[in-house]
Amino acid sequence: MHEYIDFLRNWKNIKGRVDRYSYWMALLVMLIILTILLWLGEKIPFISSLPAFYSVVMIVPYLSSTIRRLHDVNKSGWWVLLFLIPVIGWIGIFIFTIENSKEKIKDSGENDVSAPRLEA
Repeated sequence: MHEYIDFLRNWKNIKGRVDRYSYWMALLVMLIILTILLWLGEKIPFISSLPAFYSVVMIVPYLSSTIRRLHDVNKSGWWVLLFLIPVIGWIGIFIFTIENSKEKIKDSGENDVSAPRLEA
């Protein structure tokens, strides 16, 4: 449950990393809550739209957590756009998120003094 709380607290954080266990536990708790809401929606008609509302609200935390998980396996957060490709993209994201964590590779950017400079 601690992983799910962190998942919700970091809903707007796309920097950093999240390990495989925390990512999948948060996703599991999210799916259990959704299943319970779907079951309650069938039993109590006036809350039948609650599962849809919960799903929409959880999109941003889920995407930000997936981006942080991609960072943990040394992939760019832009790989999350694979979600837009039905089936093949989803399988790709699944494969990336089940990989073991990797050591952080130093990004070479403008502020990195060890990065070689290219001059035209």
